Amino acid sequence: MAAGLVCMDTSNDQTKKANSLSLYLALFPVFALIALIVLLHQFLQGFAIAQLVFEPPLLLPILNTVFVSFSFWMVCYISTRSYLISGSPTILFLG
Repeated sequence: MAAGLVCMDTSNDQTKKANSLSLYLALFPVFALIALIVLLHQFLQGFAIAQLVFEPPLLLPILNTVFVSFSFWMVCYISTRSYLISGSPTILFLG
């Protein structure tokens, strides 16, 4: 520290404790889901239902078309609204 400067800690210990607690509560479902996936993978390897996969042949192309077109239309909508609000023609080039 430089001479004459005072470092003051203005953070609250309770706020830090609450933030760390909320972080642990937020990460708990993630780790619980990972543990559940690992356990089910280990215990259900011998069952035939675990090896059966049903995927319709057109599911992937249909979902790709839906989500790609949805994202395209959302970008068009947002850029059009931004152009109408601001009037900047460069925003039109986004969508």
